[in-house]
Amino acid sequence: MREDSSINDYSVPPQLLDFIYLLKDRQNRKDLFHLIPKQIVDTYLLDETYTFHNRYELLNGYLYDLTKLKKAKELKESYKASANHDETLCKAAEAELGQLKD
Repeated sequence: MREDSSINDYSVPPQLLDFIYLLKDRQNRKDLFHLIPKQIVDTYLLDETYTFHNRYELLNGYLYDLTKLKKAKELKESYKASANHDETLCKAAEAELGQLKD
């Protein structure tokens, strides 16, 4: 039996007190198991959505960085190829000039 001083002042029988507290307990359980889980699920889904969005942004950033690195590498290789081509042209021009001098 639970005690409540305000109820005990009115000489409420203990069986009725147990019944009242049982009803309150059931209502509390109902509130706990029916209302809170929906809020918990909503909060969990919101957190998961936020987490997935952040991961998407992070991966999207990585892909953007990888694309930039790939383009930079391609540009470097094209500059290197262009320099090699220019060097080859320069040597060919020098060879032609050498032949013309002779």
